[in-house]
Amino acid sequence: KDVERRVLIQTEIRDRILCVDINEADSRGGFATLESLFDEFAVPIHSAQEVNYLIHQFKLFSELCLGRNHVCKASIERKFPIHCLVDSMWSPNLPTEIRAAFASMLSNIYLDAEPRAEIIVPFLSRIMTDQESNVLLDKNKAYELRLMAEDKDVMTDKMSEGGYR
Repeated sequence: KDVERRVLIQTEIRDRILCVDINEADSRGGFATLESLFDEFAVPIHSAQEVNYLIHQFKLFSELCLGRNHVCKASIERKFPIHCLVDSMWSPNLPTEIRAAFASMLSNIYLDAEPRAEIIVPFLSRIMTDQESNVLLDKNKAYELRLMAEDKDVMTDKMSEGGYR
């Protein structure tokens, strides 16, 4: 935990809003909403370098969850609930680079997850090739000719028995 605090910018969810502690390194502390870091009218409480570090941290979290890495997913999923990622991803107040990182996290954590597995869906219809079509037509013609021959035989038998006049 101590290493995590020293290496990563801390985040937490407050009232369903993602907050970050960008000033922890200064020992001033205090969480601010992620959107307030990018508000042009707010008093700048952060440096561009810290914000860039935060963006790359979110990208790192996304990459750690790639490929169904369940250990990382379990840890990061607790820090970033699905509602938080969706809200942040669609927020017009955040730069596109950070929104893309949230979209990637959403995909890697929640969409590429168990029990999603490839299933074989039965094909109820298919497109036949010309060769298959010709074979089928030939079979149908042969079947029709056989039915006609059987009908002719039945009619001939009936006529010989005196059934048809």
